[in-house]
Amino acid sequence: MIGATLGNYKILEKIGEGGQGTVYKAFDTKLGRPMVVKILPPELTIKPANLKRFQREAQLASALDHPNICTIFDMNEIGDVHFIAMQFIEGQNVRQLVNGRPLDLRTALSITIQVADALATAHAQGIIHRDIKAGNVMVGRTGKVKVLDFGLAKLVDDSEAASSGIHHTDLTELGVPYGTATYAAPEQARGDRVDSRADIFSTGVLLYEMLTGIWPFQGRTSVDVRHAVLHEEPKPLAEARPGPTPPGLQEVLDRSLAKDPRRRYQKISEFRDDLRSILQQLESGGTESGAEHFPASPRHLHDPTPLARALRWFRGLTGSESTTAPLDKMSGSQPNDVHETPVTSMGQTERKTVAILPFRNLSNDATVSFYEFSLADAVITELARVRSLVVRPSSMIAKYQGVQIDSEEVGRQLGVNAVLAAGFLKVGEQFRVTAQLLDVKSGEILWSDRIDAAAGDIITVQDTIVQRIVAGLRLELTAAEEGLLARPATVNSEAYEEYLRGRDALLRFVNRTVSRDDFKSAVDHFSRSIELDQKFALAYSGLGVCFATRVTKGFGDADDYARAEKELNTALSLDPELVEARLHMIYIFMARGEKQKARDEIKLLRQQAPNEPAVHRVAATIYRLDGDHERALRSYDRVERLDPSKRVVMGYNRARLLVYLGRMAEAVRELDQASAIEPDHPLVKTFRALLRFHSGDAAGATQLMQEVLRQHPNMHGVRPVLAMSLSGLGDQHAAEAAVTELAKEAAAADHDSAYWLASAYALMGKREEALTWLERAIKLGNENRMWFEKDRNWNAYHDDPQFRKLMDSIKV
Repeated sequence: MIGATLGNYKILEKIGEGGQGTVYKAFDTKLGRPMVVKILPPELTIKPANLKRFQREAQLASALDHPNICTIFDMNEIGDVHFIAMQFIEGQNVRQLVNGRPLDLRTALSITIQVADALATAHAQGIIHRDIKAGNVMVGRTGKVKVLDFGLAKLVDDSEAASSGIHHTDLTELGVPYGTATYAAPEQARGDRVDSRADIFSTGVLLYEMLTGIWPFQGRTSVDVRHAVLHEEPKPLAEARPGPTPPGLQEVLDRSLAKDPRRRYQKISEFRDDLRSILQQLESGGTESGAEHFPASPRHLHDPTPLARALRWFRGLTGSESTTAPLDKMSGSQPNDVHETPVTSMGQTERKTVAILPFRNLSNDATVSFYEFSLADAVITELARVRSLVVRPSSMIAKYQGVQIDSEEVGRQLGVNAVLAAGFLKVGEQFRVTAQLLDVKSGEILWSDRIDAAAGDIITVQDTIVQRIVAGLRLELTAAEEGLLARPATVNSEAYEEYLRGRDALLRFVNRTVSRDDFKSAVDHFSRSIELDQKFALAYSGLGVCFATRVTKGFGDADDYARAEKELNTALSLDPELVEARLHMIYIFMARGEKQKARDEIKLLRQQAPNEPAVHRVAATIYRLDGDHERALRSYDRVERLDPSKRVVMGYNRARLLVYLGRMAEAVRELDQASAIEPDHPLVKTFRALLRFHSGDAAGATQLMQEVLRQHPNMHGVRPVLAMSLSGLGDQHAAEAAVTELAKEAAAADHDSAYWLASAYALMGKREEALTWLERAIKLGNENRMWFEKDRNWNAYHDDPQFRKLMDSIKV
């Protein structure tokens, strides 16, 4: 959407997304002002309930005219794109503003009074919000408040609906909780019908959070939080907030948070007026004053403790800005709040990043060395499920395994805000992990912990690490994220240990060695893990990835893809959300000739896992095979931004695209930079050979390919490149000999190998074989027509009817 125009709105940048919409900053070219445009995903417009909810949000909010309510300017549909255009607001939401620190009393009261005043107007028109929370309240530099997102709002009665012209639609089932757990009233937590008093309770929660820096009702999961809302009382302000509390404030707060709606304030205006009275007394030195209150720039309570500073930093990891940042960011509710509710109107700020380093083997016990990398990888995999964190991938931290490192320096190298460094010690039947979280910029240790478990219960160790990180960061998880983190991958500790051993071997194979021994070790461990627990989705996924990766590395054949498909399908039947399995299934779809299915799945994954480098790597592959070379280059660049450890892989992939585009000098630079990092990487050499071949140096290409295959004789998928080079030298006999049966088996399963083999046969003058393998490459998803028609290997075939027919089939 970036750069696109919807009517008179030009899309400038993406600022947030969630399950019910994507939010962009835009510019109104007609009125010359910045705007926010919220777009409903196309795949959701086919569902009437979603579309109705989207339309209702705009209709309800646009019906409200108040200076503290975000203004809706337009709701429209252009070219099947449904969108709402709304006011652009500069500032921070209350969640970002508080950030673990109590606000100055005047600031907290002023914000609450403005929220209450906005709700009083809404309630007077028969509209209740039902999702008041810190993320839905924006505060500008001057202290001016704007309430966002009436997406859960409903009209109180049908007569009001008729008079306002808005159809009454209650999207909530009785008995089903709704609203954000931390802020929802007890009647919402029970799934009862609500009235305006639910907004009063939520506003009381908001006030408590601003006064204390913490939520009044807490728990590890939304179920725990809802239980606290129903059955527990928050700490009094005297215990939860430093310093004196104004007379009457505790009573006002208690009345707003009464669990029985009948004991609560009956009108939000009464709540507002009581707070206004307290604020007026503060500003007039303790005497009643009728003077009107004007908002002031927001401030925090002075002198935070070291613990508060650490909590503030942790809160920053959820995507909130640090408290030292100026209040000049346009933002709103975090899509990562507990969203059993629609997405907010405005998105989140840039998320911060964390790296989990390989665990140090403090006992130097070689028998448990596999934990060093695999346990860190397991934690990374779990934390990656939480979209409010950007976690550096395993491939990026592999090089730090087994070496003495300075965590602060590593954090700078990886470009992250924080580094988790941990060590483990196994003594007899006991397993201990110590962990520290380091602020890279300040060098301060923000958090440390120790986890003890039985040696046979490594699952508990990993789960505890993840839970304590999530709790320490004060991440409020979505219901889906809670379910994923709460559900153990397996309860069989022996199966889990075999899985970790398999991951250790697989990641060595993929990232470093390309060794047959590592491949076999990974397969053996994953297979053993499955024998021990036949419901262990991650083990099936790991086994499927082994066989799929063998093909993409040039070692495998069609049988490998068949085995990969079987294992990956089993994994997805057990856990449909496994990103790793879904990504590798995309290659299976292409191998089966289901290219559109592959495109659809990668589009979905780009929305659901936008911070996962592998998603963009696979997307780049599909763009390349579709002939969209510039878009593929941009995706490879994004992969490297997310995962700088992929510099070599991205380098030779970019070089290939630059050859397609005729930018040979740039391709040479890419390969030179990759070679400087890994001089003996076989695929860097293979693509340098292709570059030399297409530059007219068949002899240099031949020499390089002979060197590659001498060092890696099992890389049968690149043998057709040697055949092309030999044919370019005129040595047809040697070229034919290079095309072994194993090379053909590899080409039968891989879109690139099939095209290289077709090109080799084209150079040999073997028309039938050339066109047969070209057709095979196309069926495997290689539809790079722009290159096919430019590649000089096929110059003699441009007028061949079958070649033209194949090109036309791609065009169709």
